Amino acid sequence: MAKPKLVFWSLSDSELPAKIELEEGIGPYKLAAIARTKGYDVEVYQANLFGCDPEKINARTRQSICNEGVVAISILSTAESLLGRLSVEETFREYPVILGGPGATTTPKEYLLFLNGKNHKALIQGDGECLFGRLLETDPSNWQEIPELWTYTSEGLIKKGKFQGLASLDDSPFAELSSSSLRKELEKMSNDNELPLEDRIEALKALLFSHFETRRGCYYNCAFCSEPQLATKGVRQMTPKRAVLEMMFLYKTAGVTFFNFADNIAFDSQE
Repeated sequence: MAKPKLVFWSLSDSELPAKIELEEGIGPYKLAAIARTKGYDVEVYQANLFGCDPEKINARTRQSICNEGVVAISILSTAESLLGRLSVEETFREYPVILGGPGATTTPKEYLLFLNGKNHKALIQGDGECLFGRLLETDPSNWQEIPELWTYTSEGLIKKGKFQGLASLDDSPFAELSSSSLRKELEKMSNDNELPLEDRIEALKALLFSHFETRRGCYYNCAFCSEPQLATKGVRQMTPKRAVLEMMFLYKTAGVTFFNFADNIAFDSQE
């Protein structure tokens, strides 16, 4: 029996160039790890590698899911217009959709309003790890019964959710990079004898790279950022031991040797 498919899209600025070294964040691969434990086959895609073209994104989603599946979207605030254009494509109105990421966290109601099809849809405000597994375990027709979740009621009204925050980043799963469509393409490029040597080397270099995070949260209130939505100001940290264990895991499972620390803030105190 085939596993249900989770197709995860990372939506960023529509003007971001389609370059192989521009892997977007580690968050989707944390959630991919959770989905794998729930029995899902997972594929993670970057919209900029499809030219941020809604028709191409829709076609790839249809091809990937085929029959049974869920669409997940991590969105930055700069991709609001792209979400609006995607919302009219058939796969984003047919399959259940889970929305999250910094943009959705900052203005959840506005982003959820884009998804106005008859399909089931939900939005996680905050750390996706808190609710993602529960969502995948729950029939989409019952998503509205999860109190912390932003979603629609049976009457078509928006049900307000609650910000979700991990107590510690030690509670987040190890990232699962094997679900990355970009990395699969890079592996093909690195082994393609027909390509120029320079291109193969660049592909190999990109495979050695991964984003990494040891902190989330912030003490400040910048208007452009999702962090002011935090119920409690402060920084959630990962202990050094846990960070080393995950880095070792990424080295052993994906060959990563270069880590870009993408922490929201570089210090643990306002002092």
